[in-house]
Amino acid sequence: MDELFSPTIWDRVRYTEDGTQFGEGLIWAVGLDAELVGVYYNKDIFEELNLGIPESVTELEETMQLIKEGGYTPISVGILDDWQFFHLYGALQHAALAQQMGADTAQEYLDDIVVRSKADRSWLEAGNVESARILQNWVENGYLVDGFTARGGDDAISVFLACASALFIQGSWYSSSIAEADFESGFFPFPPMESGGTFRVPGENQS
Repeated sequence: MDELFSPTIWDRVRYTEDGTQFGEGLIWAVGLDAELVGVYYNKDIFEELNLGIPESVTELEETMQLIKEGGYTPISVGILDDWQFFHLYGALQHAALAQQMGADTAQEYLDDIVVRSKADRSWLEAGNVESARILQNWVENGYLVDGFTARGGDDAISVFLACASALFIQGSWYSSSIAEADFESGFFPFPPMESGGTFRVPGENQS
């Protein structure tokens, strides 16, 4: 079975035999589907503004600045639904921690905190702080849709579908709605911190 999914995916269906520890022990079941978080983008806006696919967080920020100067909101998000914030911050977090620790070590660290709730792991890691700093800068630079703190997920997808924003950093569960949009859309993995760097697809999970 190890050939079907990566070890980190299998960890999401493991429990110890006594049922007290998630993420370790026996595989009890296999989820019906898998989801991933990445970047949806409006190809029409990208073509209009002559933009390419960013290959690093720095290039993503440069792209967002050009989108803003072109009269569009860079990112639509609605953090009234807290999971929308989690996915946006988590994308940056994965990139920053992968640069700090290496992709495999970063994944193990995140699984220890989020999946296995290891008491000896701390959130006070440089990558976590850096990703929060970057996101704060995005807010200060006006890269997130106006009123994002009072918008929910339905509001955020509506802004993107209305061609008011160029980017929507969320999961594959939105793919059917975006496929029906009145514009051509694309999807790319959230980039690493530096061009050519390593990354793991953020939010990859089974349910």
